Amino acid sequence: MREICICLQYLGIFFLIIELVYILHQWPSRRQSYLLFLAVATLINSIGYLFEITAANVDVALIGTQLSYIGKVYIPLLTLLFTADYCRGKLPRTLTNLLFLFHSVVLLLVFTCKYHSLYYTEIGFDAEGVFPHIVLGHGPVYKLNMAVWLLYIFAIPVICLRRYKISKDASEKRRILSLLLMVLLPSGGLIVYLLGVTQGYDTTAVCYVIANGLLLFAIFRNDFFAAVNLAKDHIMESLADGLVVVGPENELVYTNPPAQKLYPSLMTEDYYDALEDIKKHTESHGEICSEGKVYVASKREILYKNMPRANMYLLKDITAGRNYTERLRKEVEEKTKEIKNLQHSVIVSFANMIEERDGITGLHIKHTSAYVGIVARALQKKEEYREQLSDTYVTILTEAAPLHDIGKIAMPDAILMKPGKLTEEEIAVIKTHAERGAKIIEEILNEVGDSDYLKTARDMARCHHEKWDGSGYPNALKGEEIPLCARIMAVADVYDALRSKRSYKDEFPLEKAKTIIQEGAGTHFDPEVAEAFLENIREIEKENQAVL
Repeated sequence: MREICICLQYLGIFFLIIELVYILHQWPSRRQSYLLFLAVATLINSIGYLFEITAANVDVALIGTQLSYIGKVYIPLLTLLFTADYCRGKLPRTLTNLLFLFHSVVLLLVFTCKYHSLYYTEIGFDAEGVFPHIVLGHGPVYKLNMAVWLLYIFAIPVICLRRYKISKDASEKRRILSLLLMVLLPSGGLIVYLLGVTQGYDTTAVCYVIANGLLLFAIFRNDFFAAVNLAKDHIMESLADGLVVVGPENELVYTNPPAQKLYPSLMTEDYYDALEDIKKHTESHGEICSEGKVYVASKREILYKNMPRANMYLLKDITAGRNYTERLRKEVEEKTKEIKNLQHSVIVSFANMIEERDGITGLHIKHTSAYVGIVARALQKKEEYREQLSDTYVTILTEAAPLHDIGKIAMPDAILMKPGKLTEEEIAVIKTHAERGAKIIEEILNEVGDSDYLKTARDMARCHHEKWDGSGYPNALKGEEIPLCARIMAVADVYDALRSKRSYKDEFPLEKAKTIIQEGAGTHFDPEVAEAFLENIREIEKENQAVL
């Protein structure tokens, strides 16, 4: 009988060595690590117990017991961790740390058992019976350790059965049953040993041997690790993003269907150009466009034991995000356009109301805005104005023109609506409308922040009565000190006043109005602006008639 037990231990060690070699050759993963440590712990336990049952005296037997405990003490925890991971569960880190600490304390007590009675109350040796064996009295921590083991025996099957119940895959169910059988065997052996049926022989040892044989069979028969690889393959195959793995020699290791669809040459031996294109887009952070989809490439280095083993390129599909962003951008543009149109309508209505207080019809607003646009586009064709008068700025000029007389809202009705000639004092008051208009717009600017539109409107309001020779108001600016927008507005404002009928005068004939503009060039008006105005007088007059 003794020889049979020893042979079983050798057989178990042989199985474990084969398992270790096989496990070491699997792709590194958390599950592989748990199983690797479990196999090592079981191997140490088997070697230690073999040493124990072949001992001739108590001292050698105790050394064998202590050696076996280096592995035995951690076997239940490692089995629990492996089972939980395989059944797609997760133990709280705090609980795992506490259990590891507890088993480490147990191991320390076993190695110091000669100096206390916490784990073993007595240590003896029985040379009679089936074979000589160590006899140990059990202390309080030993009993606590056995209670913890019984909790493992209960928890592990619960985890397996729970996963078995929710699993829909028949092959996975077979693997769970195999795992459950391998767990229950050592548990049963422990219970038999604790009941004292085996006359001192630790039946967990022979159960570990059988369990190891079953595990070795299950690894090949039920494809424990192949299932892991199949799961990885399934995940990679079902990715919407492209995945390309390149080895250290720039060899193609793996590609999934999205990557192959994006680069068909990846399915052939002539894949190097595709790899170079992927690397180029990765380094430049450029976008890859194909069949209405947009991808961005990123690179991640695959390390094993801190050594580079391969490079993984992820071709992320950002089409949905890009489409959403583009749609959002268009919606924002449309809403902004609506707000600007509403803003412009309100401003024009407001300006018309101001002009009506002055006895002027709303046509003045339409005329001057149209004239400003015509002159600005004419100047835009000249090299010296091309940079300043962009298309956007010309639009701003046209839209800001209605606010040039906004300061008149602050003028008294008695002066603004007076039918006769104004006194010098009243003229002085009227002249303040330029500065007041600029201040009104500045107050709006302080509320809404930076705005090219409002800044242009402010300059027009303040400076449209300034004159090229410096004789204008409110600041007697001269030449190019006057903002270009105000120089354009000045010609448009005067010309429309000349060509319009007012309560105190009739409209001037076209030729007389042209003459006044010509005579004012270089004194009242910027010569180039006046020239551009007169060169386009036919279009201006056409616009004048169109808005009557």
